[in-house]
Amino acid sequence: MNNKEQLELAHWVVSEAIKKGADQAAVDISNSRQIDVEFRDRKMQTLNEATSRSLSLTVYAKNRFSNHSTNDIRKEALTPFIEEAIGMTAYLGEDIHRTLPDPKYYEGRSSIDLDRFDSSYGDVVSDERIRIAREVEEAALAAEGKIISVTSGYSDSRSESVKVHSNGFEGQSSSTYFAAGAEATVADGESGRPSDYDWSVVLHKKDLPSLEKMGREAVRRAMAKVGQAKMESGTYDMIIENRSATRLVGAMFQCLQGRALQQKRSYLEGKIGEKIAS
Repeated sequence: MNNKEQLELAHWVVSEAIKKGADQAAVDISNSRQIDVEFRDRKMQTLNEATSRSLSLTVYAKNRFSNHSTNDIRKEALTPFIEEAIGMTAYLGEDIHRTLPDPKYYEGRSSIDLDRFDSSYGDVVSDERIRIAREVEEAALAAEGKIISVTSGYSDSRSESVKVHSNGFEGQSSSTYFAAGAEATVADGESGRPSDYDWSVVLHKKDLPSLEKMGREAVRRAMAKVGQAKMESGTYDMIIENRSATRLVGAMFQCLQGRALQQKRSYLEGKIGEKIAS
């Protein structure tokens, strides 16, 4: 089912929900495909393909709100699904603040193409996926170091989604990603087994870095840990590697989410206008 067909179905679901008693309704439909390949010790360990499709219906009825989802998007199955969703909403408590956004916020939206979809995705075949995973592993095994094991992998995915609101919003998106890399474990004395990885994820296949470089970098990072020892407790200046920085940013982002603030689970709750850091 392409985005055009998904949009038509989403409009139909919204229309049915309004007919059956919803004051407002929002529908999200998505489908995705993902393929994973993994090698270890020059043997293929994983070759998986997974496809998924889902529909989410948000109902606003008589100041009540509920959300429902299903993987069966046939119209004959969606009809009772919509009826039951609206019926169950009536049992919930009122929340006068739960509504769709004011349509004025839909106006003036940018139509810029974010270039998140690689049109060549359909040209990638299984043999190429296997070749990439195998070449990354071979590059790692050829690197200098006391290598104990190497696990390499390749993954790609394509996803498409649409969103329709009963008060005028309509949107769609398509995206792809391609990922490859390796994890290496090396020997450090009699018992040390440091490991590290190098992995890249890109939106367009042509942007994947050198397979040889990724394999060798995984081993280099693991070898850099050889000889590491515990440090004395104390206060130290710390350098954060760029690939770890997102964990710190993520920790700060979580406390800014509306849910965390509303449920008093954020240390920033009630701090508007106050200085919270140097």
